[in-house]
Amino acid sequence: AIGSVAYLVLQTLLAARTMGWDLLSYHLELHDLSYADQKKWLKQNRMAVLSLGFGATLLCFVPIAQFFFLSTNVVGAGIVSAKIDSAEGAKARGPASP
Repeated sequence: AIGSVAYLVLQTLLAARTMGWDLLSYHLELHDLSYADQKKWLKQNRMAVLSLGFGATLLCFVPIAQFFFLSTNVVGAGIVSAKIDSAEGAKARGPASP
C-alpha cells in the first residue's frame, strides 16, 4: 500500500514537471534557450513550472473534458511566462528610484 501511494505521488510530480515544461516550451524557444539552458531555467523557476504542470495534470485527469482544458492550460502557460518575464525584467532594471 505504501509503495502504491509513493508511486502515485512520484508519478504525479513527474507528470507535473513534464507537463509544465511542455507547456512552457514555446516560451523557452522564443528566448533561444538550449536544452542545458532550459534545464537551468526550469530549476530556477521550479515552483512556477510545477504549479502550472500540477494544475494542468489535474485537469487532464478528467475524462473527455481534458480536451477542453488543453486551451486553458496553454493560456495558463502564457500568463505564467509573462509574469516570469516581467519579474526577470524588473530584477534586471533594479529598484525603482523615487
